[in-house]
Amino acid sequence: MTYDIHGTWDSYTDFNAPLYNVSSLNGAFSVDAGIKSWIQAGFPKEQIVMGVPFYGYIYKGVADINNGFNQTYSGGASISYANIAGNYLGLSAYKRFFNSTAKVPWLFNGSTFISYEDEESMTEKAKYIKVNGLAGAMIWELSQDPDKVLFNALYSGLK
Repeated sequence: MTYDIHGTWDSYTDFNAPLYNVSSLNGAFSVDAGIKSWIQAGFPKEQIVMGVPFYGYIYKGVADINNGFNQTYSGGASISYANIAGNYLGLSAYKRFFNSTAKVPWLFNGSTFISYEDEESMTEKAKYIKVNGLAGAMIWELSQDPDKVLFNALYSGLK
């Protein structure tokens, strides 16, 4: 399970499933660090299945500093990719950012921070699975991507 690495239980906004470690006030944890821990402990990499989220986290009451990243917030909740795609993506009020180290996007409008996955981050995760010889991917959860946007990106990347 390489998602829920960060969420609303943390004190600061952060990425749900950063592929690689990024400087964070919540600690430096990532998908890569988790997988490497299993491999270093002797678990065969060809038996490791990477978990990928089809949801994100929305944080409200975020300061307009650092594009919302690593900021305190007043409330938050999980949010499906379908909700993100239908209600936030493409709105001029929400700007998309992409962390080139963590390989994940986020949206920010000056007070709301949304950590999520998109086609670009899913393609990066698929590439990681292939390059590292892992067994594959599991998804939490299919119903949160009814239009199969993330699913198709993952599938195409794993071919």
